[in-house]
Amino acid sequence: MIAPDVDLPYALHTVVWCISGFGSGGVVGPDGRRHGFDDPAALSRFRAHLHRLVHRMLALPGDPP
Repeated sequence: MIAPDVDLPYALHTVVWCISGFGSGGVVGPDGRRHGFDDPAALSRFRAHLHRLVHRMLALPGDPP
């Protein structure tokens, strides 16, 4: 199901890097504060983004979640 041109080790590292970065530094919101795992809204948004990223990066069939 994964597209043949996908570099799977790099795809997996991308997911790990994203999770690590979000967990250690969070993202800066419009309020100028960092939001991470301790912010339910930011975590929900990050998870949705990561799901879309993985779906598209692996060129999975169907619409991204």
